[in-house]
Amino acid sequence: MQSNGREWTDGTAIVFDHYDLKVDRLLSPTTLVDDNYETNALVGGYGTSTTPLTELGGKYWMPRMADGVVPREENGKLEFKWQSRSTSEVPNAFWKGNSTNRNRFKQFLGGGGAGIRMEDDGPYVLPIQALTHDGKKVSLVILAKRANHRWEFSDDESDEGCIQPAVLEWYDKSLLMMTSCEDGSRRVYWANEEGS
Repeated sequence: MQSNGREWTDGTAIVFDHYDLKVDRLLSPTTLVDDNYETNALVGGYGTSTTPLTELGGKYWMPRMADGVVPREENGKLEFKWQSRSTSEVPNAFWKGNSTNRNRFKQFLGGGGAGIRMEDDGPYVLPIQALTHDGKKVSLVILAKRANHRWEFSDDESDEGCIQPAVLEWYDKSLLMMTSCEDGSRRVYWANEEGS
């Protein structure tokens, strides 16, 4: 890998989930890089068969998060490192109170791609996937005023069966979310910067 003509060394993987030992695989990361170049990765918890863990009572709803950082440069090389080789729950302090309405979904399924930050000091936008209470997969975004606080879900989500979201900023601070749907189609959703 090259960056500004300099070589990066190999990094490390997220190895296990600190939150629950039943989680065998951590899949579908969505990454977010803040102003200090610290990296957060939101991942979904899965069992050995790569199917989502859907225990009753929402035990597997919460996203897992891993923290990474690019340490100071040594000998002309940059090496990405995870702060810990395990994951943890997203801290409650990150969420914007009860208005996030997390209970409208049964489970977090992981992300879809890289998070972005809207221009002019706008919010961070993290594409994610979730399981509804009737067992349908949908895509939506987390809007974050800052990298580590005031996170909330978008007001709307994709049609059922449309997953693998990717986001980009469009003109006039609008947002596009692109998804792949189970009927073979690709659907594009438009929203304002508030996710509506």
